[in-house]
Amino acid sequence: DYVPDALKAKEMGYKCYKIHPGAGQHKDNSSLIPSYVGHIEEIRQLRKALGDEFVIAHDPVQAYNRYEAMAVGKVLDELDYAWFEDPIRTVDREGLVQLANALGLPLHVGEFLASISDFAEYIGTGALDVVRLIADNVGGISGAMRVGLLADAFGLECTPHNWGNVIDLAVHFQLELALPKTYWFEVP
Repeated sequence: DYVPDALKAKEMGYKCYKIHPGAGQHKDNSSLIPSYVGHIEEIRQLRKALGDEFVIAHDPVQAYNRYEAMAVGKVLDELDYAWFEDPIRTVDREGLVQLANALGLPLHVGEFLASISDFAEYIGTGALDVVRLIADNVGGISGAMRVGLLADAFGLECTPHNWGNVIDLAVHFQLELALPKTYWFEVP
């Protein structure tokens, strides 16, 4: 149940709320439904509760297959969510290209990429709309700067992943301050 937490975040002045969906089941488990169907219900509930103007994002952390991601993505588009993060397994580059071409909202992809050349391939094939990186995975601060500047060369936003311990948060915050086209700082 994200609504109470999201309303509290909005009241506290946060500008965006990102969902990491769970099992997608109803609280009483009265009927088992596919997770993505429950997620669609949660997506609709949040938009209704937060209003049309509040920024909401959805990050299932590679939980969907292509069909499920497309179904969820269409609802996210319809409800004007800001982005769809890691909807399917990152290794399914062809599926990401299909999603990026079919959906209007940007795909944030890259947390599971581990080299600058991987990012170049994903950018070049249109498998992502926003570069999402973890500094530890791409050679630290220097590697992350290179990935961020690669994204900028293609006119793409780069949003470093902000999660983990205080050191991780500090590193990614500094990257966001140094890189062009970064707009969101994620707070656990």
